Amino acid sequence: MPPVSLACRGLGWNCEWATRAPTAAEALDQFAQHAKCAHKMTELDAATRLRAESAAVALA
Repeated sequence: MPPVSLACRGLGWNCEWATRAPTAAEALDQFAQHAKCAHKMTELDAATRLRAESAAVALA
């Protein structure tokens, strides 16, 4: 499985944060931690998680 890129901008947020991880699950975990710290989210709701999953891009 190729590495995955995920960025706040991919969700339409005005934020420069981005990550690259070996798997989609790891990228989503990193995004969840970032969302907690930088965007004051206590947890990812289902809609935000789905948007993040859709915004994750497999890198070749």
